[in-house]
Amino acid sequence: MPLPKPKASRQLKAAKRHLSEAQLVAFLRAANEGDTTSVRLIVRDLDEGRTLKELLSPVELAVGPTVLGILTVELKVKPLGPDTYEILFGHHGPGYGDGGTWKVVYDGNGQVKELIGETSWIH
Repeated sequence: MPLPKPKASRQLKAAKRHLSEAQLVAFLRAANEGDTTSVRLIVRDLDEGRTLKELLSPVELAVGPTVLGILTVELKVKPLGPDTYEILFGHHGPGYGDGGTWKVVYDGNGQVKELIGETSWIH
């Protein structure tokens, strides 16, 4: 039986009220320079051609073939000022997961100009 088409998660829809998908991907790629496993996993899947919509979809989370299939994704974007945002991203699972909060400043082209890790967590 074919899987249903993924629907964008509520969190992705809320994040896209403030940032484009390209800006969210630029953030993830910039944050990939750190040591957050959840960021590395999603960037790996983006590099394989998958989209944020697929990766953050509740359907995909329930049945996906990757580690994301058994984790809950958390994504929140809070505007702090012109081109400046606080982004929370991570994965939660029963007894495992990680993530963090970053202050992100974008340039006029939507590229990450500055990335400051504010908090991180692991469980």
